[in-house]
Amino acid sequence: MDDALIAKLSAHWRFTATIWKESTGITSLPDVCIGLVAFDPETEIDRHVIFVRQPGLAGKASTEYIIDPAYWIDPSQHVRTDIKGFPISWHIGVTPMKREGN
Repeated sequence: MDDALIAKLSAHWRFTATIWKESTGITSLPDVCIGLVAFDPETEIDRHVIFVRQPGLAGKASTEYIIDPAYWIDPSQHVRTDIKGFPISWHIGVTPMKREGN
């Protein structure tokens, strides 16, 4: 995915996106990001997922999950919480835009 295209799409929906950053594991990811999990240099086809970390409240553990829209995986795996070791190699952080006047 092209950085400029991601920035335009994000801005359209009132989000800000970072540039691609290398990941060193799930703990290195921001709370919401687009993750690159596979790239085939021969066909130049990428596979992307959405990673979400919802911080726990009042001492509770955070909830982390992946949204994976790949058509070839079982539909029960499109949203999953069993993500230990999930292979996100690069990511783009996504955050809401600040409202004007704030």
